[in-house]
Amino acid sequence: MHLDAVKQLIKALTTQKKFPFSTPELRNELKHTLWLLDRVDSAKELIKLLREDPVFENYTIIPAVGDGRVDENDDNQKSFEKVMEAIHGNPEKGIAPADRTITVSVGQLTTGVTVPEWIGVLILSNIESSALYMQAAFRAQNPYLGMQYSKKE
Repeated sequence: MHLDAVKQLIKALTTQKKFPFSTPELRNELKHTLWLLDRVDSAKELIKLLREDPVFENYTIIPAVGDGRVDENDDNQKSFEKVMEAIHGNPEKGIAPADRTITVSVGQLTTGVTVPEWIGVLILSNIESSALYMQAAFRAQNPYLGMQYSKKE
């Protein structure tokens, strides 16, 4: 992983005009997003950098990395439960709902599940399979009828 390049990307996302997290208004639109990478070690390092960033430290960062394989149903289900618990909270566990989340995934949660609150997908890897790309790219396209999001149907 090219640490300096990743730090520059994070800075660009939050400061450069027309980048998705560059203004408070855009951040309010992108409250819950899915970020896709292709390597577990890269995902873990990105998570660390996001948690240290002055903008992204205000997000709950959810690792959904497992071992990087797409087809592990148990890992996928656990990751899905972590995401839903972070977004909606769990009073029994003392977990308050997160206002903003970023789910960092290495293959997980790209097929077979729907997280209606996801409003955007950031693909930070080369996906060689067109089917996997389409599945991942449209994770945020499922209709959501909540009152707080301005997603068009």
